[in-house]
Amino acid sequence: MLAVNQIKPAQPIIKKTGLSLTPYLNTPLRLFVWDDLLLKQMLTALNGLGFHSVSNTWVKPNYFQAMRQLFSQLVSFDGLVLVNQPPQIKPVASETTSDPGISDFFGGVASLIGGGQDKIQRLLCKCIPVVIAPHDQQIRENIIKELLPLGITGCFMLSEPSVALSPDLMLGLRSKELHYHLLEHFIHGEQRVDSYRQGKQAAEMRVRRARAEVLLTEVEKLKANKQFDHAVALCKKAIELLPEEPDAYLEGGRIMVKKRKYTAALRMFRDAEEVARDLPTPNQEIGLCRVAQVKDYLEQCGFNGTPVQKSRIEQYLQEAVDAFRESMDKADAIKSLNPDEQETRRQEVLAQIATSMLSLGLNEVLPESHPQLLELVGLAQECLTTRISGETELTALQLIPLALKAFYEGDLDRAENDLLLAAQDPEAFNKACIKLNYIGTQLRRMGDHDRALRIYDKLLEIKPPFRGVILFNQAIAQQSKISHHKPQTLLEQNKQEAVSFGLAVEALFEEPTLPYDDNFYKNKVLAPIFIKGVKLFQAACMSGNKVEEPYAEPCRQARDNLDDLISRGKTSQAVQYMLRTASKLPQFFVHFDQHPSTQITNLAKKLEPLLMQRPEPKLQSLGKLLALLIKRGMSPKQEIGSTVDPLLEPAAKALLRSEPGQGAGLLAAALWSKPQLIDNNDFMQIKGFMNLCRQVEQKLNTVNLGKFNCSSDNATIPMDSDDTQSISSNYKSVIRERRG
Repeated sequence: MLAVNQIKPAQPIIKKTGLSLTPYLNTPLRLFVWDDLLLKQMLTALNGLGFHSVSNTWVKPNYFQAMRQLFSQLVSFDGLVLVNQPPQIKPVASETTSDPGISDFFGGVASLIGGGQDKIQRLLCKCIPVVIAPHDQQIRENIIKELLPLGITGCFMLSEPSVALSPDLMLGLRSKELHYHLLEHFIHGEQRVDSYRQGKQAAEMRVRRARAEVLLTEVEKLKANKQFDHAVALCKKAIELLPEEPDAYLEGGRIMVKKRKYTAALRMFRDAEEVARDLPTPNQEIGLCRVAQVKDYLEQCGFNGTPVQKSRIEQYLQEAVDAFRESMDKADAIKSLNPDEQETRRQEVLAQIATSMLSLGLNEVLPESHPQLLELVGLAQECLTTRISGETELTALQLIPLALKAFYEGDLDRAENDLLLAAQDPEAFNKACIKLNYIGTQLRRMGDHDRALRIYDKLLEIKPPFRGVILFNQAIAQQSKISHHKPQTLLEQNKQEAVSFGLAVEALFEEPTLPYDDNFYKNKVLAPIFIKGVKLFQAACMSGNKVEEPYAEPCRQARDNLDDLISRGKTSQAVQYMLRTASKLPQFFVHFDQHPSTQITNLAKKLEPLLMQRPEPKLQSLGKLLALLIKRGMSPKQEIGSTVDPLLEPAAKALLRSEPGQGAGLLAAALWSKPQLIDNNDFMQIKGFMNLCRQVEQKLNTVNLGKFNCSSDNATIPMDSDDTQSISSNYKSVIRERRG
């Protein structure tokens, strides 16, 4: 039991702050109090405190009837209702520390109100429960926290009546208690509601964020399984959960780009930009989307055979340029609570933006000289060299587009060196080699034949996979040099043409499909070389036919047929063909060294031990012939005689090294320089020369000489996928001017 002099909570507030109830005395109060004694005390105390409108109602003693009664009053009354409900079960005296029926009672009233949470809170916020219990702040706070979801923001805890106190003293105690509780309610009630709402919103936000994260995790799985429609649907659900956060918009937009729904993708990226105006990512994604749209549009035009609208390409690319530039500006302005982390983060984002611009792949569909392509590379270079302080370590793949930009700006040394450096990285090797081949071709077209030939030589040194293409480009550059810079003598011209012809023949050996590409015939500078070369080797083969054995031609035909069957994977048919050949043309096995084939030798090595184990006499006999074939094919090469013409010696040595392609090129150059070698007895007797001559003749016969007359000049180079258009005249002049 508390004495009067122990009730002090309101006094310090009033004395220190001068707070009073005066601003709130016009608030209508209604006492819904079941305890008659408490009702009388509260009426007297509230009137004494100066409240102008205090009413009361008789409370039905039944717990559930009181619920319905309070509900009906809340509907019609506009003010503050102090509620002391009847007990559900009469508490045992002196054991009650708080009223356990408060939450149940108001929960019952809420169920009678029904409707949504807003309606319940709008009515129950008028109520303040009043309990008779020792004042315990922790218990009181727990009661308020439990009732806050219903809109109830306070709880009055009044002391039990004491027979030791006179009525006047008891009334003074009630006045002080009510003064404290009412003042605290009016001052802090709204703050308590705001705090509750903020906490509730934070909790709801945590739940929504967790649900959104689960959805986006599921999106990743769906993307991996290419279930893009379902993934987009989940992104939209995540957006509904977190409409003010950009992640789901960005993820949905990226999926839309994969589905080639560019309008929908741009809408989602722009929505992401709207909710995160300072974030560079949405603008970066807009740029990537427009680039993807350009590539897709060009692919569709090529597939359908429709003309490309240049203005459309330029519009998309300009939007990409603007979007990337805006993303760079936003990255530059990144803010962080930690200044030390801010600069690091800024540089990381700028480097990432630069990497994306250097990995667009636009040079696969547009000429390297396209102004907006170069502008995008220039923006990337600005990111890496101007906006990021200090030295930035570039990857090999990033070096490639920067090298091409340097080439178009006239810095040829840097372009060449950067591409050679990039080629040292296995990941970038092929791309760097293709670009070196490309700039070599551009230099050749601009008349810088010596530099082009030097680049081709460096390319051959690092051994790219398309060696035949490089040799072919070398042949073009060499012959173009002769056409532009006429040698002083016919002898010198003949020597240089021999080099061109040798390179062209070696290219055909390295890449036999070259003549089947229409672009092959657009390089008319080689037409006279091929025309003369075909006649030269026809003559060499006819001369060889006069001295060769009658079985030579059938053996060559058998070799070609077997090679064809093996190439097509028809091994069983190849074995049957060998059986027939064994009975009709045994010389094929005996003289295999005169018409060798690596494919046939390898197959023979696999079959010979198997056939020797078979019981059938025919198969055993074939096994023995294959053993002879293998022996002939592996017999020591004939040494080069001392009487061999020096022009033929390099070709003979190449054959000894088992390099037929190089040997063919050297032989072609030798015969071009000195056609009379065909009639030389040494030429006919050098082991493998006649066989090589016939192979060269076969390669040259794949060239359709008539197609050179119906093609255009200055064309693309086979296998050079980036050499899709000739260099524009303005860039030609820039390079020539900067080179002096």
